[in-house]
Amino acid sequence: MATANPLLGRAVESAAVLILSAVGIGVFAQPATAQDDGVAFPFIHSDLPFAEVEPGESIPMTPTLFQEDPLPQDTAALIVNFSGSSGSGFIRPQVGIDAPYDNCGWGQHYPQTMYCVITDFEDLVGSAVTITDPVTYEIDSKTAGPVDICKCDYRVFAVNAEVLDRDIGEPTWDPDSDNLLGLTATDSWDGPSSGERPEESGEILVETTENPYDLVVEDIEVAGREGEEVDTGVSVANLGTADTLWTEEVPGSIALRGQLPDGLELTGITSPGEPWPEWTCLESEEELAEEYQRVGAATELERFDFACFALYIDAGAERGFALALDIVDADAVDGGRIETDVVTDADGWPPVLENDLENNRADILVDVEDAARPQLPATGMSMTTVLIAAAVASALGVALFAVARRRKADAGSEA
Repeated sequence: MATANPLLGRAVESAAVLILSAVGIGVFAQPATAQDDGVAFPFIHSDLPFAEVEPGESIPMTPTLFQEDPLPQDTAALIVNFSGSSGSGFIRPQVGIDAPYDNCGWGQHYPQTMYCVITDFEDLVGSAVTITDPVTYEIDSKTAGPVDICKCDYRVFAVNAEVLDRDIGEPTWDPDSDNLLGLTATDSWDGPSSGERPEESGEILVETTENPYDLVVEDIEVAGREGEEVDTGVSVANLGTADTLWTEEVPGSIALRGQLPDGLELTGITSPGEPWPEWTCLESEEELAEEYQRVGAATELERFDFACFALYIDAGAERGFALALDIVDADAVDGGRIETDVVTDADGWPPVLENDLENNRADILVDVEDAARPQLPATGMSMTTVLIAAAVASALGVALFAVARRRKADAGSEA
């Protein structure tokens, strides 16, 4: 099994652009416009639906197709393509593909897509067709559910010698090998696909069994004197048995946001993690207002004074960052809250897969010290002391932004 690094998704091209790195570097034309460019689609594809799939399970894929049209006379090879699961500009790491055949290899620009090149084939027009050996899809053992985790497809198409030579080159495998994937006639097929273009691809649907994650935040404490700047930590942990899912790469898939009491002003946020920060935070009042409108009824906060996003939180893991706060009013330190949430993609994917939503919200507790007492070091620890210490010291961190909320000053200037 080979699992692509999701960060490679930044370089991902369209799934319709086909690249085969195992036997050469090249680009096939997009199927919808490729009929006159040496690429043809003579097959009608079927779907591959799988329900009640346990996390950690391996699924053998043996799709059936119907060859509706004869192969073009100049066909030099048939290409079989199995795609990995992808989201908004990135690859979902929960789905791996294994095709251990000499004539199969990974795509270069779309790393979790497998391509197999068949140069020894028959024209089976009018027949149901299948692959000679299965291609295996492996579902990670910590995949959340129930959810359609795959969002994958497969396709089979023909290319002529010019395209084969230009985009693939001479085969690098032994043509007499006993370990080659091929196509063969079969008795029946399950098509056509439910997709919009069954002549170009078939859908692979994998519905996992129940396996929840559980995001949790705890109360955070802020202690200091009026007029003092203090640092405190905020974090979210995943107590579930499943990793959270990647849904959006920008700004992120997990949100951690807060409403400060009027007596606190935010001056900065520091997040650990390099070369990429573990958290990406909204930087302006306008962005925060837009995010508040987007979230709508899903929030219990009256506004967002900060909103930060992480890509994922694994089962049993915790992520957090440090807030720099000014204590500006000792008499207005009640009403602060934080909350965490999962960001869904443009299609509303995934559904809520948490087993406890009650622990997704917590309070901001402020203890303003008496100025007459001897001053003690500012504390304000959250769930992870080491994390916050590292973030505050910036030993592992990078400053994400510094934005001050001067509500009282603004109110005074408008009066």
